[in-house]
Amino acid sequence: MKRVIGKSTTRAALEIYYHEPGKLLDWAEPRENVRYVRLRSGDNFPLAERIAAAASETVLVFSDSLLLKSADVWHLMGLAERNAVVVLDSFHAQRRPGEPTWIFLWRKARLTLKNYLYPLGAMSNHAFAFNKSLLSAEQGIALQSFHERKKYADFLRAIYPAKPEIITGLSFTTNAAEATPLLGTGAATVEAIRRWKAENKFPYWFSGRFLIFHVAQLAAYYGALVAFISPKASLIVFLFAALITPAYFFARLPWRHPHHALAQLGARFLLYFAG
Repeated sequence: MKRVIGKSTTRAALEIYYHEPGKLLDWAEPRENVRYVRLRSGDNFPLAERIAAAASETVLVFSDSLLLKSADVWHLMGLAERNAVVVLDSFHAQRRPGEPTWIFLWRKARLTLKNYLYPLGAMSNHAFAFNKSLLSAEQGIALQSFHERKKYADFLRAIYPAKPEIITGLSFTTNAAEATPLLGTGAATVEAIRRWKAENKFPYWFSGRFLIFHVAQLAAYYGALVAFISPKASLIVFLFAALITPAYFFARLPWRHPHHALAQLGARFLLYFAG
């Protein structure tokens, strides 16, 4: 980020927030357009206060869950000039040093499922940008007000009533930006139905792919139940679940490395039961 800001032809400043106790190293001392700000906690509201207090018209926020590509930063910065809210999402996973293999495979499988369910991207806490004036006009809130700070805090919890501009970038995720509950797809479908009943329309992110995945999940549950009675029938049912969701189960597998491909298939198969 320091290099990106240093090369920017648009006037920009970088603030890095932290809330862990302890003294920063020498390399972290403020210099040029970069400074470090210690927040009183890791909650959303202190960060929302910093966003509201920023003097710039456009504010970009990045979490430490992304290994950023500079092209994504420029893209986000440009779109924020004409959109109230822009979200940067990513479907690429990078393994962290020392990260257990099974955790990485599980995280990668979740990203593959997310790519299947939300092919155009989804609300994410990885990275986003606010145009404060446009957001104020769109939401009818006064700048520097409590309502503005609350709006940012809500957004940091992925609560935003309107459809934001979402881009899927080239950056890599190094860990999940937010916790993903078990059977999260089912919870999302329930939320979509609740919104449909309340507003007479489904939310913008909901599609028939959710229902297809639920059918595949039911097939996987049934296959697991009959596995001890008829292994052959169980295998047929599992194959059915995979064949109705090929864009999920067979997507972007490293076939040149068969053991890697099999490991990813195993993680994706388990996600039918927990996704």
